[in-house]
Amino acid sequence: MKDLEQPLKIVPDTQLVAEFQKEYTLKAKMVVQRGLILYGMDLEQMKATKVNITKNVMVGVDGKPIKENRAQFEPNVIYVWATNEYNAMRKVQRDLEKFIRNNKEKEIRDNKVLDGHQM
Repeated sequence: MKDLEQPLKIVPDTQLVAEFQKEYTLKAKMVVQRGLILYGMDLEQMKATKVNITKNVMVGVDGKPIKENRAQFEPNVIYVWATNEYNAMRKVQRDLEKFIRNNKEKEIRDNKVLDGHQM
């Protein structure tokens, strides 16, 4: 009888607890654009790949649904919304060219300012 009176200890499964306690860090926020697909452009391979987005729906305290979309972040990857892989590559190429052009213009302006002050 004494054995039945002792409470049983419930030991949680460590793998399930680890999955539940997995922490996420927010790297960036993006607005999901309808009709477009999120592509990741790998700068080392110069290839665009489709990014998997996980969609979670939860019920809040007030009873309204809370929608949450998450994507896996990888370093050295540029993310862009596009209709297809070709357009994603074009958008990244255009943005990189614009970035390089702006940096060259900034260097030229800085050199002119330095030359003017040295006289």
